[in-house]
Amino acid sequence: MGPEGPSCKLQIKVTLQPTKLLQEMTVANEGSTAFEFTAALHSYFRVADITQTRLEGLGEGQQPYLDNMDKRSRKESAGTLTVDQEVDRIYLQASPEVTVVDGAGGHSLQVARSGFPDVVVWNPWVDKSKATGDFGDEEYKEMLCVEVAIAPSGPAKVEGGATWQASQTLSYTQS
Repeated sequence: MGPEGPSCKLQIKVTLQPTKLLQEMTVANEGSTAFEFTAALHSYFRVADITQTRLEGLGEGQQPYLDNMDKRSRKESAGTLTVDQEVDRIYLQASPEVTVVDGAGGHSLQVARSGFPDVVVWNPWVDKSKATGDFGDEEYKEMLCVEVAIAPSGPAKVEGGATWQASQTLSYTQS
């Protein structure tokens, strides 16, 4: 490893099908020294009405998460989330598939992942929407960010000469 950091290669492959999008991420360590990293695929999903949208499949029973709205305190929730205020959570070791159910829009979007143990869920709600320059004042009503990540459960460690792989598949279903 030189003063610039590890010698690595990042490859992102995107495959588009009529109702699916597959994203594959590969990190190859081309050096001899191990390194660690974190990563997230930031996916912002348009919904018809956030108050009629739910995120299902976060985990069985009580699912642990870090609440960024409360100093990253560790909390637990049931496997379904509805949004009626600002949300900024990191679900730890969540189930491998979660589903955004857009009740008002009449469709759902399944987020299946491999290699990314965590799921970040974010909606800025009223105040943060108004304070964010590249975000419309009312756009929080029509969006939900669901990011697959290797963050608090990570970081990922890649030994010299080894590779790390992860993927996300987004599948659209009309109700």
